[in-house]
Amino acid sequence: MGGLSTTGVLIGNPNILSEVVVAYETGYRQQIGRKVTLDLALFVDRRSRMIVESLQTPYLTFSPGPSLVVPVQTVNGMQGTTRGVEIAATWKPLRNWRLQTAYTRDDANLSAVPGYTLTEPPVWYWRTPRNTLYLRSSLDITRRWSIDSSFSWVSRIPSYPVPHYTRVDLRIARKIGEGGEISAGVRNLFDREHLEFISEDYIVSSLVPRDAYVKVMWRF
Repeated sequence: MGGLSTTGVLIGNPNILSEVVVAYETGYRQQIGRKVTLDLALFVDRRSRMIVESLQTPYLTFSPGPSLVVPVQTVNGMQGTTRGVEIAATWKPLRNWRLQTAYTRDDANLSAVPGYTLTEPPVWYWRTPRNTLYLRSSLDITRRWSIDSSFSWVSRIPSYPVPHYTRVDLRIARKIGEGGEISAGVRNLFDREHLEFISEDYIVSSLVPRDAYVKVMWRF
C-alpha cells in the first residue's frame, strides 16, 4: 500500500533509419550419377541499424498521483551477424519416385549498439528457428495418379516460448485431360494444432490447425 506505480511510455523517433543488411552467399551443386543431386549453400549477413526498443531515462510525475515514468524509444540500437548453412539432396530411386530432403542451420550473434539499453536481451529479437529439417516424397502411381507426402521438423525458437514441432502433410492428385488436375490433401496430419509464432506483445499468436482441402486446377 502506498507503493510507487510505474508506467511505460513509448516515444516516437523522427530520426529512425532503415536497417542495413550486407549479405554474402555462396553455393555448390553436384550431380552424382543420374539419380542423386546434392546442394550446399552458405550465407553470412552483416546487420546494422537494426530497429529495436531502448530504455530512456526514467522520471517522476505527480499528476494525478506519484508515478515513475519509464520512456521507451524505437531506435537503431542493435547490430550483429547472422550466418547459416543449407544442405539439400534429391534422389530418384525409381523413374516415377522422387525423394527430397533439406536441412537448414541458422545462428545469430547480435548485440546492442554502445549507448543504448535494450528492453529485452538481443537474442529475443531474432525469431528464426535454429534448425529446420524437411523431407518430401513424390510418387507417380500411374500416368494420372500421384501421391505426395512431406515431413517437417522445426526446433524451438530460443527467444520465445515456442517449442519445437513436427508437421506431416499428405496429398493425392489425379490429372484430368491435358491441363486439369483434381487433388485432395490433409495438412498437419498428426496434430490438432501447433504453435509457430508469438507476437512481440504476446497477444497475437499463430496456432496452425489441422485442415483438409480439395482443389480443382486447370491450366490453359
